[in-house]
Amino acid sequence: MSNEIAVVSTWDQFRRQWDSRQNFIVRGELFPFQLEPPSAAEVIETMLLDEKTRVLQKKGDGNVSIGEPDDGPPNPNMNPAYEPFPQFREMPIAEKLKQRASLAHFDFGEFTPLAPTFNGMIETIDRWYESLTKHGFSWDSSQRILFLSGPGCNTGYHFDSSYVLAWQLVGVKRWYWLKEPERWCDKEERRQKADRYDLMTRPEGITPDDCHSFEMQPGDVFWNVMLTPHWVDAIGDATYSVNITHFHLRCDGRLSDIDIERDSMQR
Repeated sequence: MSNEIAVVSTWDQFRRQWDSRQNFIVRGELFPFQLEPPSAAEVIETMLLDEKTRVLQKKGDGNVSIGEPDDGPPNPNMNPAYEPFPQFREMPIAEKLKQRASLAHFDFGEFTPLAPTFNGMIETIDRWYESLTKHGFSWDSSQRILFLSGPGCNTGYHFDSSYVLAWQLVGVKRWYWLKEPERWCDKEERRQKADRYDLMTRPEGITPDDCHSFEMQPGDVFWNVMLTPHWVDAIGDATYSVNITHFHLRCDGRLSDIDIERDSMQR
């Protein structure tokens, strides 16, 4: 069981490793794009222009420590650790930045006509899509999801039904994932809980030795494999990142084995 976190920096490497069962750091020619991102304050105010932005607040004290069961990812319908936060919209920006608030918009490209704040990010994502296509990849659909977390927020243990490229823009987030995902989340577990975030809780017995962790600094990029359990802590001040999802991702027309497995669950 390796303690090393894989780093993929060329398209040849990516074509070999995109559908492995281990997440990896993305560098080099895969994502060479440079951007001066807008501040967390600018992003909050822009996100609040759209009623579809989800605004929640964290309840309780602090993050759940590694190795303990947690409450799952933030969703007002299924996670008691978070609740709707309507008063957030009326606060001065200085107060907003201090709140244990979680903001999400599930396709921030919709802001383009409205808010030049996001234009640079959207153009960069379009260039990522172009690079993927150029190197033999295709996909059925994609989302450009913007997540902003206030101090003390976390996203609990869960797994996603698509491949995700996570791009950290402002602040710091620490990602955790399992060195042996099959040991803790086998095919039957995935079948029972796929897309059921209300059922996903971190198994008891997981220790720091069972996990990889990566502290994402501004500009860092990370590949998260579909149906692979992970969880994320916000570190320090308000922080935000973009998750680019890829549903039914194919390389030279071939679906991954885990995507084929996911399809079989839905029949």
